[in-house]
Amino acid sequence: MPGYYALVLDLLGPSIGELLTLAKGKFSFGVTAALGSQMVSLLEHIHSNRVTHQDVKPENFLASYDMKALYIIDFGLSKKYPVSHSLANCISSKAQGLIGTPRYASINAHYGNEQGMRDDLESLFYVLIYLMRGRLPWQRLKDKSNSIIEVKLSLSTEELCVGLPGNFLLVNR
Repeated sequence: MPGYYALVLDLLGPSIGELLTLAKGKFSFGVTAALGSQMVSLLEHIHSNRVTHQDVKPENFLASYDMKALYIIDFGLSKKYPVSHSLANCISSKAQGLIGTPRYASINAHYGNEQGMRDDLESLFYVLIYLMRGRLPWQRLKDKSNSIIEVKLSLSTEELCVGLPGNFLLVNR
């Protein structure tokens, strides 16, 4: 079928989430930086095709079995935008509620707004912190719908990055 591609997941290796479990819940800064660089490149490619992923999380990045390549999967929530839309800025129209995984979702996504590129990048920022720490401050909250957004809004970037290498503070949400 011209114009269609298929990806056989069984031919790919483990997800970053599975690798994190094997690494006892945390990656070193070097491993996180190498993965982060590849993740940014993958998102850059997706965004250059006017698509936002909208569900960036460790389980949606798969490594090749030789660990030399990273792939992004699960485009079930992704959205393709016409040329007339600005992907860089958060688009103010309302979506159908939260789209994506609450743990990694951008603040904009929690408000149910339509997502743009910056929302994918904010989610990636949360993923990278999770890879370094093994947890995020809003994990294990009882009321997941409201408490997560409240914790995300209450923390400054500096507070969120306490104990992490200074490079994380260069990212500003």
